[in-house]
Amino acid sequence: MLDFLNRFYVHLQEMETEFESSVESTYQQNQIMLKYEQTMHGNYTPLTDNKQPWRVYQSPVNSQIEDFRAQQQNPFSVMIRWLKFEILDIEAILEAIGRKNEMQK
Repeated sequence: MLDFLNRFYVHLQEMETEFESSVESTYQQNQIMLKYEQTMHGNYTPLTDNKQPWRVYQSPVNSQIEDFRAQQQNPFSVMIRWLKFEILDIEAILEAIGRKNEMQK
């Protein structure tokens, strides 16, 4: 069981890294789309048009995008922490069994 948990621990670390990079990629993509929309709006909209009902990245959405990255909690970090304690518990039990066997000898 300990061998399996150690391999699972390594796998979770990889998944944690992938999750972080996907959040960062999503954030970068949204920033690109925001810049694109601002450029298109600036180039093709009359200066007197303040309504802009078709814009996606208006002020409330843009602030939500900024906050989204900070609000993301990586579930794999929590799993890694839990797994680390499980591994320590199993190692402690195995050490206790080993010491018990030594004392019986």
